[in-house]
Amino acid sequence: MSHSRPEIFISATSADLKTCRALIKEALLTLGCVPVEETNFPPSASSVRDMLRQKISACHAVIHVAGEVYGAEPRERDDGEPRMSYTQMEVEIARELGKPVY
Repeated sequence: MSHSRPEIFISATSADLKTCRALIKEALLTLGCVPVEETNFPPSASSVRDMLRQKISACHAVIHVAGEVYGAEPRERDDGEPRMSYTQMEVEIARELGKPVY
């Protein structure tokens, strides 16, 4: 019987937590997990949200590391939509999908 390796999405800003994110990635690899992280984003908020939803829905859980820096956010957003960084968006989507967030 084949067992798939758990996929874990890593959510953290790059500016202040790049090293921490790399350590988490190495730890997950050591544990036999598949780390998933998104470092390049398409330009529009709607395509980013769809892409993140697809990536996070395929994962077993999300590790969210919060720091002191407000991360990058989409330049474009729908009318009435609040400002939200990519990292905030990742956690919101994970919770909407019922994924464990650590």
